[in-house]
Amino acid sequence: MKHNFMMSSSTLFLAAGFCYAQGSGSTAPPPSAGMPTFDRPFQVTRAVQGKLTVIDAETRLIAVEDNKGNRFEFRLADRAKFKADKKTEFGSKKKVELADFKSGDPVRVVFTPDDGKVIEVKLVHVKKA
Repeated sequence: MKHNFMMSSSTLFLAAGFCYAQGSGSTAPPPSAGMPTFDRPFQVTRAVQGKLTVIDAETRLIAVEDNKGNRFEFRLADRAKFKADKKTEFGSKKKVELADFKSGDPVRVVFTPDDGKVIEVKLVHVKKA
């Protein structure tokens, strides 16, 4: 009897411990007043791949159209990064800038869904069929 009580008690405590320890792991810490998005230890991002349709350096606005015809408009974050795949025309360039991109370029855009700001624009290589 004592043995059964001990076994059921320990099972109950272990189950409660496992339930408490489980977390989603997919949430960012709440934004602090003085902490910009880039300085957070973890941030949720999404990506879309398609061709650039609009590039406005003055307003820092870009638009991308995916292969299904969906159009996405984004604002560039202040510290957005610009990159290029090795097999593209800017693949050997050390510092890629917004001015290097042109309408029609195939790109992969990484953005934060909570504010829709772009943190990375990458010129991608498209294999010719």
